[in-house]
Amino acid sequence: MKKQIFLYLFIFAVLLLLFQFVNAKKAYVETGNTINELHIENKRLKEDAKKLQDSLKSVTITLADTDYFSLENDNQALDYFYGNDIPDVSKFVADKLIETNTLNANGNPLIPYVGTNGTMRINKVKVLNHRWVICDFTDGKNWGQLMIEYFINDDKTVDFTTIAHVLYS
Repeated sequence: MKKQIFLYLFIFAVLLLLFQFVNAKKAYVETGNTINELHIENKRLKEDAKKLQDSLKSVTITLADTDYFSLENDNQALDYFYGNDIPDVSKFVADKLIETNTLNANGNPLIPYVGTNGTMRINKVKVLNHRWVICDFTDGKNWGQLMIEYFINDDKTVDFTTIAHVLYS
């Protein structure tokens, strides 16, 4: 009788070990598959990161090229305003230029065109250096661009002179 109990216990222990072995093997295979998947995902993420770094580098270079003609990146033009108590010359000039939209009920006096769909108004301004500004203007239907020369007076008024213009229809 004791031999039979030991035999049954032995068979039960062997079955339990076999069950544990099968489950451990499944877990090992699944863990290996998960590790492989994570390795592949990690590789893909590294490739994506490399592409994004290359794109960022390209955009940075393009932005630097685009901002080449701007007051903020022109040290000689900025030196012209040294000692001037205007903290942001570009914003100051742009604001004064936008104010010219309200000087005349018939449109902005710097724009040599009459609007067919309302009055012509300056929308966007880019200060190129210590003397020139390029602007976009529109009446809602027609639009164009202006090249304007400016001069900041000692009393903080700004004189504007249109030096070139183009109208697109």
